[in-house]
Amino acid sequence: FFICGIRIFAFSNFHFFGIVLCSINLIEVYPEYDKQGNKAHPHN
Repeated sequence: FFICGIRIFAFSNFHFFGIVLCSINLIEVYPEYDKQGNKAHPHN
């Protein structure tokens, strides 16, 4: 949850929006961006 929130926050710049998205589509958003490699770790 924490890691997902940070990843969403990184490209969304909205902690609240990121947490909501992460909670709703945690399994869908997390792996999709991770596979892309772009939104998965933009700060890395």
